[in-house]
Amino acid sequence: MHCQRQTISCTLLLLLLSSALVTAGKYNRVVEIGDKVSIWKDLPGVDGKHHSWQDHKQAKAIAVIFTSNDCPVASAYQSRLNSLATDFRDQGLEVVAINVNRGESLAAMKSRAQKERFAFAYLHDASQQTARGLGAVCTPHSFLLTPDRQIAYMGAIDDNWQNANGVKKDYLREAVQAVLAGKKPKVQESRQIGCAIKWEIQ
Repeated sequence: MHCQRQTISCTLLLLLLSSALVTAGKYNRVVEIGDKVSIWKDLPGVDGKHHSWQDHKQAKAIAVIFTSNDCPVASAYQSRLNSLATDFRDQGLEVVAINVNRGESLAAMKSRAQKERFAFAYLHDASQQTARGLGAVCTPHSFLLTPDRQIAYMGAIDDNWQNANGVKKDYLREAVQAVLAGKKPKVQESRQIGCAIKWEIQ
């Protein structure tokens, strides 16, 4: 189905709720809470460097967010991710955003990161294997990893993508606070919502 991204109808069509038919996590067909992962290696970033999950050995928590330039839901979270990265950086959180969408270029990502002054790593995975390995289905789709790289939380960033001031359940931020305090998040999974990832045909 073709639609113009600028229209409200397109935004509504792009919104994706994950299927209820899952076999792993509550809202994830591939992984579940507690799984240990090592998911990216040698991915180019907007900083001109190549990145690996092993670059974050000293991190006390890693927030991995699958995002994109073109999705209005993902765009709505840019400033919130900047705040998350800066608010918890000194406590040991590292935020890594990964773009796996078919048709989105590293050059366009660099332009977006510069314009929005991203305070976090923004990586390009043309192979899409990072998203497939974690069962990501939409942008944004967030995963929080513990110091030993177990999944502590996965799902939505919060419960109100349209209005940051209207957020009542700040899922990812609260999970970060718990993990940095050595605790398990009260909410470990939530239903992700966003634009469907544009997959390469296999």
